[in-house]
Amino acid sequence: MSLLDLRERFSRLLTLRTGRRYSRAMERRVNSAPRAGIQFARKKQILIFVNPEEPSLHSFLALSYFYQKKLKPASGEIEKGLQTQTAGPFPHAVLAMIQAASGRPDSALSEVTLRVEPYTEGDASLCSAAAAVYSLLGRNGLAIQWLEKAVSLGYEDFVWLSNDPNFDRMRNDPRFIGVLERVKEKWEKSRKG
Repeated sequence: MSLLDLRERFSRLLTLRTGRRYSRAMERRVNSAPRAGIQFARKKQILIFVNPEEPSLHSFLALSYFYQKKLKPASGEIEKGLQTQTAGPFPHAVLAMIQAASGRPDSALSEVTLRVEPYTEGDASLCSAAAAVYSLLGRNGLAIQWLEKAVSLGYEDFVWLSNDPNFDRMRNDPRFIGVLERVKEKWEKSRKG
């Protein structure tokens, strides 16, 4: 299962489990998204209880904690996911984001270069996750390179990219604005059918 499939499932689950508040918040930039994330985290804990060996569940719960700025629970949850034998590169991308936000840039850089980048071939979402790590580390040039690669592989999640706080440091960077405009064009074309 690719990162894109997992992210789509994550989005659908958020939408279903939170009465569409999250998607509306993302589209309107309303502050109800954190409440939706908290509700999602509670639902995900139930799913982990049912299927504790599924690394994607731990990864998305960790990601939910990460976006709520609860870095300690996020770190604990991602470590549980990494202990499973089926953990792919996505949990490592989440771990790198947590490490970057926790002030451990060397660990984050090591994680993204050794455990994520080698597996990005053909995976636009994983490329955007690598870009998020570089943005969090303040390495805008590398973040732009990875976003460009994501776009070349078909990345078109404009709503997510335009609201993702991982890219807040880059909002005024003309290169980021250019990438965001290209993603918006792709997104608008896909919505028209």
